Amino acid sequence: MENDSVDYTDIQDIQFRLVKMMDEGKTIREIVYEHMISQENWRRFRSPEDNTREMIEIFLGLFDQDAEVPKASIACKNWSLTDDEQGYQLVIGFDENTEPQEVLGAAILSCYDFYQAVAQHPLLIPRVASVLVDAFFVGYPPENKAALVNAIAAAGPTTFDQLFFIILFSKEYLLNAERPKEFEETFFNTAGKIQWVAYERFFVDLNSPFGGTTFPTLRNMGQASLTYKLGRFPDVPLDSLSFSYYHKAVRERLLIDRKTDAFNPADGGWQKEFTNVALQGDDFIHYLFLSVISRKATADELLVLNDAIVKRRYQTNKEGQAMIVFDYLSRLAELYTFAAVR
Repeated sequence: MENDSVDYTDIQDIQFRLVKMMDEGKTIREIVYEHMISQENWRRFRSPEDNTREMIEIFLGLFDQDAEVPKASIACKNWSLTDDEQGYQLVIGFDENTEPQEVLGAAILSCYDFYQAVAQHPLLIPRVASVLVDAFFVGYPPENKAALVNAIAAAGPTTFDQLFFIILFSKEYLLNAERPKEFEETFFNTAGKIQWVAYERFFVDLNSPFGGTTFPTLRNMGQASLTYKLGRFPDVPLDSLSFSYYHKAVRERLLIDRKTDAFNPADGGWQKEFTNVALQGDDFIHYLFLSVISRKATADELLVLNDAIVKRRYQTNKEGQAMIVFDYLSRLAELYTFAAVR
């Protein structure tokens, strides 16, 4: 959000509108069009030249349209944004273009026409699919990604629900995809399985723009939200410093953080009820493993963990046992990655 005309209320508005339109079954093309004509979009790309160029690049993946942009900006010449004193409001003036402009293979007069040309362009669905394939299939060879995009586009999805369904339930994704998980995929997926609750300032602290050492933030991990120009890079930062913060957050703010006061909103962590199960010994350890990494403990792991439990005298203390097992699980690479099914 490097532009002073953009703030968090714009992000909230975009998210609300996106979720609402998806719930209503709006098509991808309808959703893209509604976003492009929005004030929030113009607050990000503030001039006809900048806005039209970015829409062509972002939604169609065309980066060599220098001849198209001047003509598109003529069609949008009566759209502008007010200054800071007037609250950066989108204004559509009366100085409309009256000369047809040939843009993206269509004759357009108005900015509305330009946005329709982008939203209805044959490259839109493949471009959206390409962005998602980059995110879900990090590290795949370019030719493999291109084949996936072509297959998805050939299936003819018209809504985001259909598009995600094709990707997430594909054999390629379920069986063959291998990639590091983003922080949210590791943290919140696990949190939902171990009855974890956030303390009242958790999400504020997690998204702090300043970073810190006592509470590892998304910025520390190189995975800050709503910060980079076109979103996060598909590759999860795995340099030593970034991953150390990633691990620290998963270990200290999730796996070894117990909620001890049920009535204190400033106290978060996994709840006592999670360990209140009719399982003992190895079965209880298997239960913890299955909850976090979806597999049972190996014989060697059982041997080492049971030894640690005995040395700590936690044989009858399930919360203590969980702390030992969770501390161990926080150090396993498989917690932070999606692995192919061999």
